[in-house]
Amino acid sequence: MSFGNCEETTKDKIILLDDKKSKAKSKIYFLNPRQKHIRKVTVDDCVLKEGVQKCDYLIITKDSEIEHFVELKGHNIKHAISQLETTINKIFCNVKQSKFRFILTSRSPLSAASIQVYKKKFKKKYNSELIIQKNKFEFQI
Repeated sequence: MSFGNCEETTKDKIILLDDKKSKAKSKIYFLNPRQKHIRKVTVDDCVLKEGVQKCDYLIITKDSEIEHFVELKGHNIKHAISQLETTINKIFCNVKQSKFRFILTSRSPLSAASIQVYKKKFKKKYNSELIIQKNKFEFQI
């Protein structure tokens, strides 16, 4: 699937995603030491416009088509999960491939047990690993 003007391709060794509109300091660094071709898609207000819940970004490794959906959040993890699910249902690209969903939050009001329930749900329903981290996170592609 092509995302037109909402997509850029990069081979950068470090790909930073942050939310410049938010006061939350959440950010994720995708580490790309082998400089693979990466598709960086802006979902929020580009692929999906106002009126629908959506995550912020989608990162796709071009060689393996592994999808990484990213939501940067202040603290409302339940809303972030809803945004991820809506985005998955709207623009889900490759059903059979491994997927990762990231929520980066400045603080987490959910208990560890609640987070585990969501992680199990994402694994079962979407064949996806749900990763919830505070503030900043690094992930090697």
